[in-house]
Parts: sequence; structure tokens; C-alpha cells
Amino acid sequence: MSAPAGWHLQPDGQERYWDGTAWTDQFRPPLPSDPTAPPPPPSWAAPVDETQAFDVTGTQAIPAQAPASPSAPAQAPGSGPAQQDYAYPPAGAGQAPAGDSPTGYGAPGGQQYGPPPRQGSGLAKGCLIAALVGVLVIGAGIVVAIYAFSRAADTISETFPSGLPTELPSIPSDLPTDGLGEPIQLSVGDGFELARATIESGWALEAQVGGVPIVNVTGMKAEVTGTDGFPVLFTMSVPDAEGTEVDTVCTAASGSAGATVDVSCVPFFGDVADATEATVTASL
Repeated sequence: MSAPAGWHLQPDGQERYWDGTAWTDQFRPPLPSDPTAPPPPPSWAAPVDETQAFDVTGTQAIPAQAPASPSAPAQAPGSGPAQQDYAYPPAGAGQAPAGDSPTGYGAPGGQQYGPPPRQGSGLAKGCLIAALVGVLVIGAGIVVAIYAFSRAADTISETFPSGLPTELPSIPSDLPTDGLGEPIQLSVGDGFELARATIESGWALEAQVGGVPIVNVTGMKAEVTGTDGFPVLFTMSVPDAEGTEVDTVCTAASGSAGATVDVSCVPFFGDVADATEATVTASL
């Protein structure tokens, strides 16, 4: 059974006349109020090949349009030149057998397009896993540090005795006290006598290089005269360039009587390299 003659919508948006048996060369644009005009294709749809066959089972003739004469249909005003025939008939012509599922353009049951995949979900999940791993690593490090500190504390408590001496050894009462606390005036480099040692002459004041006002006492030696075995201790002060006294402390190691030992002094922190006078006070 052939479809009735009439105007039918084409894939290019125009309508073409079907004379009941074959397509004619008559085309026209669809009417503005045409209820059969298809909606515009979505932006994601693939372009339609003009030579592709379509299923137009649901297409029907415009009810209000009277069919033209099959022998000489009038060409619609404003229509272009004759265009190429299309490879499908209108509704009713060459339809698929009953029971077959249509697969053409716009056919029901066609392929459905799912929603686009969400972006970034995998990255967020990876960041969360990395953060959890970092927290676990930090927690493990804290536990190991606490354990190591506890073991170190136990080792220290096992190594050192629990009781430490609270009293200092007493200084013998028979040490010579002559000259202790009495200042001795002398020139830089001169020798001088202390209660338990004699400081030899020839020592000097030497400034450190680099422009820092630090001065060392060099070349000072002492001859031990005491027999008690205690070291020698005394203070020394010299004036700086502005006349302010700068102090230091010197000591000599204990030794047998008559032995010559080196004297070590804390450096002077001041500009005293050019000082010529010094004051010495024995402390021990």
C-alpha cells in the first residue's frame, strides 16, 4: 500500500512532494506553524549524512494542506532548483514488516546518551588517600620518637648513679694566704710573685685578626713553688684606649715544686692590645 500524495518533511529541513508513487522535484520550506517540524538537533549529535536512509514511520501529511494534482504539482514560491532524490519513502511506502523495531532517525528505543562523566572525582579521592597516609606516617613517627626518648631516659638512669655528691671537697686550711686579694701593679710583660707560683717575664698582649676587639695573653709561664697540688688562680685587669679597666681570669695547672707550667687566660674582650700597665690579684 502506497502513502497518499502530499508534502513531506525532508532531513535538510525542506518539504518535498510525494505523488503517491514516487518523489517529484518540487520542494518548499516548511510552514512556520507546522506541527511536524522536528526540533533542532542537539550540539552533541553527529552530523547526518544526506545519503543515509531514515525511518519516517511517524511522519504524516499536513492535514490542512490540500494535495496538488499528481500530474503537475505547483512549485512552492521561493523554492530553489530541483535537488537530489532521497533514498527513503514517506509514511506507508516501503515500511518495515510488522514487528520489526525501527532504528531510523528519531525512532523510539534508539540509543540513549548517558550523562557526561563527572570530572575531578578521581583526583579528589587520590588527594584524600594521600592525606590519610600522611597522617598515619606522622603518627607513627611520633610514637617512635616517644619510644626512643623513653629508652634513652632508661639508659641514662641505669648508667649514672642515683646519688650525686652534694658537698664540694674542702680546701686545705694550711694553704698560704700571703698575698691573696692584694693587687699587684706591674708593666705588661713583667714577671711577678704569687703565693704558690712565680710568673715569668716575657708574656704579651696580642690582638686577634679580623678587626674584632679581642686580645689574648700569650707566652705566659709559671714556676710552681707550692707543694699542695692545687692549681694557681689569679685575675688581671688592663685599661683600654678610653681608660676603662677590662678584666680577665688566668690559671696554671698544678705540678710538683719547681716545675714550669703554662698559664692560660680568658681573652680580653676590649681594645687593650696597646695597654702598657696591668693589675694582678691572686685568688688561690
